Amino acid sequence: MAVLVNLQLRVYPEKREEASGFLKRILPDTRAYEGCQGLHWTENIEDPSHIELFSLWDSKEQYDKYLQWRQDSGVMEESEAFLDGDPVWRFFRVDQTY
Repeated sequence: MAVLVNLQLRVYPEKREEASGFLKRILPDTRAYEGCQGLHWTENIEDPSHIELFSLWDSKEQYDKYLQWRQDSGVMEESEAFLDGDPVWRFFRVDQTY
């Protein structure tokens, strides 16, 4: 069953460009990862330091496998340089698509 993953990030305003460069570098590999059907990078209109990523995956298991790969690669530690707080993950089962 497909799952929509919402990853919420808050970045230090003075590190926004660094965060942007980081995401531009790593997100193509996310999109190419097995099980990823699509990916959107969004920024809050009123607060650009609040970034949310929305990705659609074949299953939660596929996302978990991807996340483990990211953790093993050191990407999570690298992101700590610009994150203002812990990332927040939310997972939604996709019941209907229109």
